[in-house]
Amino acid sequence: MSNYYNRQWRLPNAWNGTESNVNKQSNYSMDFDGTEYIDTNFVPADNLTLDFSVSAWINMAALSNNTDATVLGTYQFTNGRSRFFFRIYLTGGVYKYFFGLGPDSNYIQDSSVAISNFSVNTWVHLAVTYDGTNVKLYSNGTLDGTLSFSGTNNTYPPVGTGFDGNSYIGATNKTGTPSIQSEFTGKIDAVAIYNYALSLSQITTLYGSSSTGIGNPMSLSPKPVAYYPLGDQDAFNGAEYLTPNSSLKDYVFDLTGTQNTGQYVDISSYTGLSGVSAFTVSIWFQAHSFTLDYIFGISILPNWWENAIGLYAHSNELRANVAFANQSAGITNQSINLNEWYHAAITFDGSTGIATMYINKTAYAGTNNLGSTTPSFDTNLTIGAFPTGSTSDGKQYHFDGLLSNMTVFNAALPATGSNSIETLYNNGSPLTSMSGFTSLQGWWKLDASATYDSSTTTWSIPDSSSNSNTGTSSGMTQANLVQSDLSFTTSYSPYSFDFDGATDYIRILPFGTGMNLSDSWSVSIWINTTTTLGNKGILTSRNASTPYDFFSFGPKTKSNGKIETWLEGIGYTELTPVINDGNWHHLTFAYDHSSTTIKVYTDNSESYSSTSYDNGTGRVLETIGAAYTSWYWIGKLSNLSVWNKQLSSTEVSEIYSEGIPQNLLNHSAVSSLVSWWQLGSNSSFNTNWTVLNEISTGSNGTSVGMMEDDIVDGVGSYANGLSSGMGGDEVIGDAPYSTANALSVNMDVLDRVTDTPS
Repeated sequence: MSNYYNRQWRLPNAWNGTESNVNKQSNYSMDFDGTEYIDTNFVPADNLTLDFSVSAWINMAALSNNTDATVLGTYQFTNGRSRFFFRIYLTGGVYKYFFGLGPDSNYIQDSSVAISNFSVNTWVHLAVTYDGTNVKLYSNGTLDGTLSFSGTNNTYPPVGTGFDGNSYIGATNKTGTPSIQSEFTGKIDAVAIYNYALSLSQITTLYGSSSTGIGNPMSLSPKPVAYYPLGDQDAFNGAEYLTPNSSLKDYVFDLTGTQNTGQYVDISSYTGLSGVSAFTVSIWFQAHSFTLDYIFGISILPNWWENAIGLYAHSNELRANVAFANQSAGITNQSINLNEWYHAAITFDGSTGIATMYINKTAYAGTNNLGSTTPSFDTNLTIGAFPTGSTSDGKQYHFDGLLSNMTVFNAALPATGSNSIETLYNNGSPLTSMSGFTSLQGWWKLDASATYDSSTTTWSIPDSSSNSNTGTSSGMTQANLVQSDLSFTTSYSPYSFDFDGATDYIRILPFGTGMNLSDSWSVSIWINTTTTLGNKGILTSRNASTPYDFFSFGPKTKSNGKIETWLEGIGYTELTPVINDGNWHHLTFAYDHSSTTIKVYTDNSESYSSTSYDNGTGRVLETIGAAYTSWYWIGKLSNLSVWNKQLSSTEVSEIYSEGIPQNLLNHSAVSSLVSWWQLGSNSSFNTNWTVLNEISTGSNGTSVGMMEDDIVDGVGSYANGLSSGMGGDEVIGDAPYSTANALSVNMDVLDRVTDTPS
């Protein structure tokens, strides 16, 4: 299927000699001339721990003897020179891997292993893995060699002092020196970085085949921490290429607490373990400090110390306790580190009376046999604290750290095999589906699927099992939801537009002929700003004579960071919490004409509601990024959609999609979707921007006062790359297993039409 990226159509060769090309993972790559490179903004110190892997496809021109060329490299002089690079080296006519890791005082560097499947001007898949001790080097799915490092060398992962610089594709950055070094000449495609050592089978998957094409890095589990497709999604901003990182960080909750006070999530009157003779409770956590901190607790009153399940971190240890019927099975003294993710689980098998704790799928048995007594844990489930105590909130021993994906099962899951503790651990990344776990009684993802109610200042944490035991937060704010490297996901729309607040806006249609919003409707948009100025319009709907801006800063709330606007029949009204924090926020207006009810949703939570909104008559939607032709917006906008119904809260949640834009043509209410402008993605520039309406019957937008460099990174993205020295013709229709793919010349996004030969 063809795709458009702001200057060119990319049209894959539908039949590439022997097989279909259309649905392959990659049909395009980028061509480097020996002076060009991409600064990925990916920082090893922020994203990698001890184990890691790098995977890439290359098609390299011939090297001169005793020279090298970089596939991926970081080279820092901060606090002494440090290196983290993966290069190709030619010596004596033999092409070899060149791998470097560590500071000058103690580094790993080797160029002794030959690449067995290498030829110049030919596509080859290369991968390097590091498990903390050994480096393994692969080409085309074959292990070429293992570099074993002993002594102090293997204590240097690519983190910490000196590894806080960006990584580069096609060159190695030498911060502190005047130049880039070891530049690459040739083509590079599908660069992926993982926060663990890939297995041979995973590398074979990435290698793919001529019939299926290259493997999709995002199909592996865990997903990569960074993935640069290079060619298939890159956009040109008039000077350089934007190269999106197609792997986006997901969200977790960050709790703070001490022994007697803190934040937590309460699942009231929980009955998921009522009358069971076996159970499993698991959670992902990362401790910030070691006090007596309960990650979760389950108990029955009275005598909680005799009837409880608890998992807590204390004095550099993870401890579990299972107690009932005056017996307990304490599991203690398992060392853990601060600020490191762990998966922990507690199981109890009523047939054996044995309680077991698992840390990252490793089992630690309890100290006592509890016998066959059936516990009855039917109340007081708390995440982030112990559920009973003498403190004012009735809790104690509050946790200080990150939490994600708590699950409860009414069976003792086995250590290995299908639907086991090993399955839950999932190679170090939370599962995205619990299908197959028939014993699941509760699943709180603790991610962006939660909703925040500003009127009660509480989070609702949904139960993603079939039991609907929603959790409610205590003492938590919107700031408790944070991005994390625990798991990763993808976005359908990697770009947005940046509006300068001076002249920039997008016109939908001339006044009087815009989109009619006189009946029931909903409008959804993503915004990102730091401005404290008033009168900044996000978009305009107006009646026959007077402009009215639906969303704006001001005029009354000029500096408090909230969205306020004029609502007919109500007046100037604050509609959102503070959102001028430089983060992406999702806004939805949903109006029902028959009941004159309007609701506003901010980041998946209802933030305003009124039954007195007068929509007026003859209203049309005309401008994006301004209030009519003034009050210009300062900041980024992305993915504006319009619907001809009042969306329900569930339908708004589907658009929000845990903070990551999705393909709205797959939305459950797509029959009510009348317009959708991605704003950046699927837009073309020629003097002005043409912003495609993804609905064929809708109106396209045309920019005013905007330049080509107003296209920027989109919602939720991080570590996106920017090329250097690439003038706009380096995307080429050649990739592994895919050749002779077309690129258009002087054609824009509107040149796709629906009229085809019959």
